[in-house]
Amino acid sequence: MAAKAVLVLAVSLLTMAVAASTGSSSCPRDALKLRG
Repeated sequence: MAAKAVLVLAVSLLTMAVAASTGSSSCPRDALKLRG
């Protein structure tokens, strides 16, 4: 259970980092919604 929470957190942080580095105007939450 805890491992899944950590994985979700890591994915969200990675998504925000990628969005920031690419200058994407879309919200990271949208990408997370597409993933699951």
